[in-house]
Amino acid sequence: PDRHHAPADAPAEPMAAVRSSERPLGLLPHTLRGFLPTFGVVQPTGEAFSCCTGCSAAVGRAYQRDGFDFVQRVCGSVKALEAESGLADFQKAADDFAADMDAWDDEGVGEDGDDF
Repeated sequence: PDRHHAPADAPAEPMAAVRSSERPLGLLPHTLRGFLPTFGVVQPTGEAFSCCTGCSAAVGRAYQRDGFDFVQRVCGSVKALEAESGLADFQKAADDFAADMDAWDDEGVGEDGDDF
């Protein structure tokens, strides 16, 4: 983007404005950013992450399927929620990719002097 010349998306609705029968408490944001100089609070918005440990479909299904047993399981194990959401597999794939890139980078310059 062209820094301050880049067009911006429309701002998100204020948190208090989002009310529905599905969310009696209103919107429960994942992230809030505060600014001390102005005492302002901003709610960043973005695309949903398919492996989110808070709102992914896999976590919702596991909770609906197992109820309080799911809550006990994820509270009793540090890795249980990451495994249930798919985040553990995602992190492993990212680590494997990074290792492959490091190995590729370590190969160095080719026979003909090219880096490719």
